[in-house]
Amino acid sequence: MRSLLQDFGRDEFARLAGTGLAEILQVVPELRANFQDTRPSPEDDLSRFRIYESVGELILQAASRRALVLILEDLHWADAPSLILLRQLAGRLPRSRLMVIGTYRDRELGQNHPLKTGLADFVRSGDTVEIQVIGLEDVDAASLLRAVTQFEPADDLLQRLQARTGGNPFFLKELGRNLQEEADGQHQRRFADTSAAVPEGVGAVLRHRILTLSESCRAMLEVAAVAARQVDADLLAAVTGTARVRLLDLCDEAAIGGVLALREGGHAFAHGLFRDTIYDGLSTARRGELHGLIGRALEQRPRGGDETFACRPRQRVGGLRQYAAATSWGTRRTYSRDRARDALPHDRSPLRHRPEA
Repeated sequence: MRSLLQDFGRDEFARLAGTGLAEILQVVPELRANFQDTRPSPEDDLSRFRIYESVGELILQAASRRALVLILEDLHWADAPSLILLRQLAGRLPRSRLMVIGTYRDRELGQNHPLKTGLADFVRSGDTVEIQVIGLEDVDAASLLRAVTQFEPADDLLQRLQARTGGNPFFLKELGRNLQEEADGQHQRRFADTSAAVPEGVGAVLRHRILTLSESCRAMLEVAAVAARQVDADLLAAVTGTARVRLLDLCDEAAIGGVLALREGGHAFAHGLFRDTIYDGLSTARRGELHGLIGRALEQRPRGGDETFACRPRQRVGGLRQYAAATSWGTRRTYSRDRARDALPHDRSPLRHRPEA
């Protein structure tokens, strides 16, 4: 409304609004100073419907004078009255010079959110195109990093950042800023490595998403974050004592919440930042406990495949042996050596890779 007033001026705005000006002033009170001779309409149930009609009519009348694009962001936060206005506009779009673009996060829509029903109605009408926004491709991610950091990202760095962020522009930008701070004072024009730290702004967004999951699901994700990026249901069952069917249900819950994703017939963290955020939220004692439990579970597995990382006791933390362990890559039973190093801060000797005996 404020943009229309600025573009068309007071008199033309009033002409376009017509008899609905009083209803418009009811929902946009900051405009009242420009129309002091018009009293806002009283607020009651009947006036609400008149308000929807008046606002919609003003937008359509303005579009008849000049083609308009109306952008509605964060519709997942919209209430039912706002969606009623959107539905009214949608029904008249084919005969107008108005385009409406709405954005929403599908992961934020609850089962009973009114937008879910509204989207189905819009798509059925045949005048709505739904576009799924995915992560940036490598070439676009590189362009974003160059703009943020003024550095040329090395190819291996770009791949690691893409794996950590899933191509999410906000996450890439925040990580890029971290890298820029770390490179301050250096004269080289290519980054060499990524930062292990999750930027605070990114962590806050991801923690909010994680906290929407059930307590059982979050506990399962803690074990998965220590084990590997790829979720191994059999390993989780061995460590937690939870039935495999129940674990798969928890994986589905995490996938619906966007924390996990289906990859190659199984589940994996949607991107590395989710895993890093969960792992960083664990206490040192809890990390040590989980590393020990996972190491023991892997020791008890039959070995197979071409190559295996040796299981070796390193030190005791809280009475539990810490293992730098992994089992067969051939069967995708992977234990993260990086996570083992995190659990063993005082032991920096390299983890040697050796063929299985």
